Amino acid sequence: MSFKDLSIRIKITTLLAASSFATLVIAGIIFFAYDKSQYEIFTLREMNILAEIIGNNAEASIIYESQRGAYEILQTLEANKNIKVARIYNNDKSIFAEYLIDSTYEGTHLDFIASKDTFAFANSSLLINQHIILDKETIGCIYLHSGLDDYTQRIKNFISVFIIILLTAFIIALLIAVRLQQIISRPIISLTRTMQQISINNDFTVRIKQFGKDEIGQLIDGFNTMIGQIDKQNHALTIAKDQAETSAKIKEQFLANMSHEIRTPMNGIMGMAKLLNSTSLENDQKKYLENISASANNLLVIINDILDFSKIEAGKLEFEEIEFNLYDLLGKIELLFKEHAHNKGLYFKLNIGDRVPKFVIGDPTRLNQILVNLLGNAIKFTDKGGISLVTKAIEQNQKESVISFMVNDTGIGISQEKLELIFSSFSQASSDMTRKYGGTGLGLTISKQLAALQGGTISVESITNEGSTFYLKLSYPHGKGKSIATKERRKISVDDIESSNTEILLAEDNEINQLFVKTILKSKFNITIAPNGRVVMEKLAQKNFDLILMDLHMPEMDGYETTTQIRKLTDPKKRAVPIIALTAAAIKGEKEKCIENGMNDYISKPFDPEELITLLVEYLDKKISIIKHANTKNESTTVNKKFKYVDLSYIESIGDNDGKFQNELIQIFRNQIPILIQQMTDSLNESNYDELGAIAHKAKSSVAMLGIKELRNDMETLEHDAKNLENVASFPEIIKRFSSISKIVLNEIKDLKF
Repeated sequence: MSFKDLSIRIKITTLLAASSFATLVIAGIIFFAYDKSQYEIFTLREMNILAEIIGNNAEASIIYESQRGAYEILQTLEANKNIKVARIYNNDKSIFAEYLIDSTYEGTHLDFIASKDTFAFANSSLLINQHIILDKETIGCIYLHSGLDDYTQRIKNFISVFIIILLTAFIIALLIAVRLQQIISRPIISLTRTMQQISINNDFTVRIKQFGKDEIGQLIDGFNTMIGQIDKQNHALTIAKDQAETSAKIKEQFLANMSHEIRTPMNGIMGMAKLLNSTSLENDQKKYLENISASANNLLVIINDILDFSKIEAGKLEFEEIEFNLYDLLGKIELLFKEHAHNKGLYFKLNIGDRVPKFVIGDPTRLNQILVNLLGNAIKFTDKGGISLVTKAIEQNQKESVISFMVNDTGIGISQEKLELIFSSFSQASSDMTRKYGGTGLGLTISKQLAALQGGTISVESITNEGSTFYLKLSYPHGKGKSIATKERRKISVDDIESSNTEILLAEDNEINQLFVKTILKSKFNITIAPNGRVVMEKLAQKNFDLILMDLHMPEMDGYETTTQIRKLTDPKKRAVPIIALTAAAIKGEKEKCIENGMNDYISKPFDPEELITLLVEYLDKKISIIKHANTKNESTTVNKKFKYVDLSYIESIGDNDGKFQNELIQIFRNQIPILIQQMTDSLNESNYDELGAIAHKAKSSVAMLGIKELRNDMETLEHDAKNLENVASFPEIIKRFSSISKIVLNEIKDLKF
């Protein structure tokens, strides 16, 4: 039994006795320490006086070199049984005369000679070395070794007396504590017994007699008042319980009926609005119609939530068991929420694991409903950063898979005490959520219940002001794999836009990337190239640009620092210029870091030209015009040659049948690779790992252009490890492999012509 489980009487008695015992022990220790220090001071003073007397008496013997006289002087110490050894030394530190109480001390502490007077307590002994001075001149020194035998006996006597006093005082304190504890424990015990009686008998008419007006008396008075209030509330609760059960049944039926009745005309309103929108309308009319449609959509969401909630509570919700294309469902969700996220200035990412089955059997409508609820909340409560949907198979066999859908956002987050509340009906994380963000508070409740009814679970992890992650786990049997066609959203190509005087500044140190971007854009934009951040600032000081494409890793001044400097400029136009990051980094958090450092958007290398053009159109929509025509671009004529490492599909896709441009890219690669190999080798030999990481970053873009996946992965690893000083031992092997594969690649493409 632990101390906290003991009775209040034993606790109080124990605490009082323990306090008294501890006080006595501390007092004894303090007294002992004081007595010891005083004894040492007294003994040291006595020995110094004795040493001075012996030294004065031995002056003549030392001057006239009378060892016998000196010995006779030392013999006078026989009367002091504490003196074990006495020696007189000459100035050359040789023993002039010596006295020993017995032969066991012969040769002890011969090295205790110092250039000045000193002493030491060692091994229950006091050692003193004092110089003998005549006419201000040192003629020798005297050494005394005094035992502390009498102090040892003194300690034994002290301990015996202290133990007797301690035991006697402790017994007295214990007896007093036993009597005093009753003053406190008696009313508390009475209160405890009354509480037990009320708990067992449910008799709230019992009251406790008050023992006084101290804190315990106030506690008893408060308890009596509380019991009286509980007694009154019990009667009220019994009546309220009956009323609540009746109201719950009425509410359930009302919600089900009203949701059905309202949903029908709402569908009519929305349908008519769509038809009206397809007719010829003035701008104001279109604006009013858009507001009507938006309000109708919001209202329909609420109605559907209430209907689903009432169905779930009534146990009338049904689920389909059909085969559907999970990838197609997730793709449609991605298209929907990418648009929503972009409109709010957020990113949206979808990631599907390799083991996730494409075709499964279940209810696609309910899965879509849950994910739309979770993603809708994520976008609603996120003002910066973005949202990701990660899907993976966490358990799998031949017949079925347990699939995890993870919805992560960088929004306002949820406090720990509110995490369970958010799944409650008509509840949100705080009272002002509904006013600020809207909603019924049913979305998560319905989602959790829908998951449970399908044998799944929903859980959440969240940190306030950092974001939330919702985990949906559902088990699906595998489908047979029927093909379902999917539509892809059309991207904008360079042929879809008209030429303009738009000025774009390309900050990029890699020559291949410079040529690539310049070739893509030069027919429709004015391109200026800056190989590093310092040059960017110089170019920006000379003229205005409509947009900057910013590489992140450049010499002298990288993209992050350059962006920070731009955002601090005094010229408001230059300070607000759109900046799109060109990043080859695939590590988690790199893209979010771009946005946090003041960049407007990002695009990953190697990128599709149409992706870049589409992104430029978004930020330069007022300065460029889109040409309405069909995309009649001819398919490129591929070089029909097989390579071990090289994949030319990327160069072919960006070349647009421009053989000169493609050959120029290849030639830059041929010239650049030997230089990169030498630079990496030199940096490794000099242990300059920062430079090695920068070179690896540059090499990564070059090998990615030729589709050399092995080297791209190696360079990405080397870049990360060099910057973080990790796995340094693996660097030589990575550089060696880069050199070996590069030589094979250079040999294979030496005669390559487009």
